[in-house]
Amino acid sequence: MPPSWTEREELASGAFAAERAAELPFVSKRRAEEADPEELADRPLLTPHPPSVTEARASYACHPLPDAAPHGRPIAIDELFLPGVYCKTQAAIAGLAAAVADRLERARQAARLSVLRAAADQNASAAERKTLETVLARHATHFPQTRVWGPKRQPEWARGLVWDCRDPTACVLLRPSGADNLVADDVNRTFFAREGKALDWPDAEMLRQIVGGGGVEGDSQCELATVVMRHRSGLRDNIGPVADSIDADAVPARGWISTGHGCHLPFVPGRCVAKNCVSKERYKASAGGAVSSVTKWRVTTDDSMGAVDPDGRSTGSRNDGLFREHWPPTLLPKPQTLAEAVAIVQTVARARGLKLGDSQAKRVTLWAIDLADAYRRLGVQFT
Repeated sequence: MPPSWTEREELASGAFAAERAAELPFVSKRRAEEADPEELADRPLLTPHPPSVTEARASYACHPLPDAAPHGRPIAIDELFLPGVYCKTQAAIAGLAAAVADRLERARQAARLSVLRAAADQNASAAERKTLETVLARHATHFPQTRVWGPKRQPEWARGLVWDCRDPTACVLLRPSGADNLVADDVNRTFFAREGKALDWPDAEMLRQIVGGGGVEGDSQCELATVVMRHRSGLRDNIGPVADSIDADAVPARGWISTGHGCHLPFVPGRCVAKNCVSKERYKASAGGAVSSVTKWRVTTDDSMGAVDPDGRSTGSRNDGLFREHWPPTLLPKPQTLAEAVAIVQTVARARGLKLGDSQAKRVTLWAIDLADAYRRLGVQFT
């Protein structure tokens, strides 16, 4: 164990050796006995992750324009709300954007100030340092509170429907994505169709969403409310890593962040969901073998937090609106399954005459392919 690890103290204290020598109280006699090598060599490898078994559901249907809606002319986005409501929605979005922009600028100024303070020629940077210190001494822009506008804040004809407002001067009913309106993604649908058929893959609903071109579906039945949520404290307090994440995701080649909407909602109802920024300590080894800890930051989306605004209006989260019965259980591999797989591989290697010493046989390791950003490469059903 590397000397820098704090857990090394437990090894030195003797507690680790005592725990290792202690008799396990709940291990059955069968588990305590070694497996027969011949039987183990013939034993098939277990499936570490059984695939879900689902039935394909119906695709989303298009809705006709309500009779009471304006006909024969474009519908402006503010008409989808009661008078005076949409301007408040825009003000909430603008306030949130301004607070984030202010924190980003303060983070850049603080970084610049650190460089100047460390500069060898203090006189050359004294004026700029003083300016930055004065700016940073001011209070940061306040993050606005969460705001909620439920269906009752819309005219009756606009309620219960999803509107495409990417052109805010001519809103139309949102057309579900599908075979004749493919969602934008990086998925090779031909591959999934071919392999799904060849493997007789039992997750029919997954194949429908991917192969059909409509994109993955959250299937949330949450209230069709417009919500502008206040970001979580992790994001507000760690804006530097957030800026790095935004810059990486905004690369045009990725296409993960769309811009140009300003303070307009691209869809109505729409939810500006709360973001958070969390850290996790990771370890890495240098070329010389020294191990050091590194803090990794990750920007997360909070889809499980309901919204309550200062006026008492509230709505549930998107996750609250999920039908749990539509989501098969996640069956992850058990440690026993992985250990058994290693034992089978080691036994088969010896049975086939591979000359492996004990130290070589013990080098059989478990590994997995990490599909970087896999879910972000999937298109999402518009509706």
